[in-house]
Amino acid sequence: MKYFHSESSALECLDIESLNGLETEQLSWLGRIRYTRSSGGVWYPCSGVAITPHHVLAPAHCVMFQEKRDIFSFLVDKKLHAVSQVFIHPEYRLESSTHDVAVLKLNHSLSSCLALSEVEGFESLIGQRLDVVSSAEKHPKNVHAQAKVTGQSYCQRKFKDFKISENEVCAHLLHRNNEFLNGAALLGVKWLSGTESWRLLGISTHGPYERNNQVPDLYTLVAPYAKWIKNITKMY
Repeated sequence: MKYFHSESSALECLDIESLNGLETEQLSWLGRIRYTRSSGGVWYPCSGVAITPHHVLAPAHCVMFQEKRDIFSFLVDKKLHAVSQVFIHPEYRLESSTHDVAVLKLNHSLSSCLALSEVEGFESLIGQRLDVVSSAEKHPKNVHAQAKVTGQSYCQRKFKDFKISENEVCAHLLHRNNEFLNGAALLGVKWLSGTESWRLLGISTHGPYERNNQVPDLYTLVAPYAKWIKNITKMY
């Protein structure tokens, strides 16, 4: 089943109805970034989320070290999709958590993708319990948890090495799962005709604390980057 408008330019994904019981094997817009080094070795550093049939959103830090003849691909539904181009946000710097977003262009079309949320500010999210899904270290598997969004002052205290921007939010996983990869999808909900539907609210970004139960996960909200993302998906 396809989740985008085939009669349009195929750049806009449909909202995907949230799953009762969350059968995570059905999350065909969620996959893993595969990094194959020309010198040998294969790594799966992050999750990625399909945001159009030909584009995947992932943390920039996961895809910024590609050398000549190294290969990135997107593993979803047990299939590998070659990545032809990588677009890293121009303001991203490794020493900062801000702007940690990248768009990957795929050679071939995917069967489904997830619409972006329009929520930009963190204020309305504080205290909310949201779904988080991620591909897992032990493939093939996806994992799910709920997370509670914290306040920004608390978030800044926990991530004292970084200056947290208004484009980032912290959320504590209510049941921590150490199989979660960076790039996990923070899912917002939109009600459409009485149906609860998911949209991609944010992706988990980097930080040295992701295995520490006392420190929340840090997420980059995607709505503030919507214009940059859409410019890329329309041009490439």
